[in-house]
Amino acid sequence: MQPNKNAMQLLLSTLTFFLSFNAVLALPTAEPSTVETTSALHPCSVFVQRWCQDCDERFDVAYFNVTWTTPWNWPIAAWWNQASETQNVPSVGSELVQIQVGSNILHIIDTADPALGDASDPGKLSFKWGTQVWDSFSEGSPCDVNALGMNADFPGSIDYECEFLCDK
Repeated sequence: MQPNKNAMQLLLSTLTFFLSFNAVLALPTAEPSTVETTSALHPCSVFVQRWCQDCDERFDVAYFNVTWTTPWNWPIAAWWNQASETQNVPSVGSELVQIQVGSNILHIIDTADPALGDASDPGKLSFKWGTQVWDSFSEGSPCDVNALGMNADFPGSIDYECEFLCDK
């Protein structure tokens, strides 16, 4: 004797319905929390150019997620560039434009301007990223500072090339 075909279809439909219903009820009711992870710390660099004290664009800043190579051999990995404007010229003790670098903000402070009339005085910059603090003038500084000297176009111009660890 063969089972009734309609009864078998009804049984399969009912079973499918209850399995689907239970699967829907088993779904989580709250949205899953998202976990943001940052990559491991790796060498990064910042390049700051201080132009003459009365130039329109006082500072140019470029940030890299790799270590610095050589002057004017800018890594392809530059991810943000900033030029100061006449209206936003930092004064001594003020901060250049803050930038979010991975999990922390990179702070750059104009600690001291170059001495007026001394084209070989590079001035001083201080930096902070997370718990890392460094400057351009202390012994052991991770910065290469190149005073451009008596450049006829921009007397007193300086390049600061600093390495630090970041997770960008």
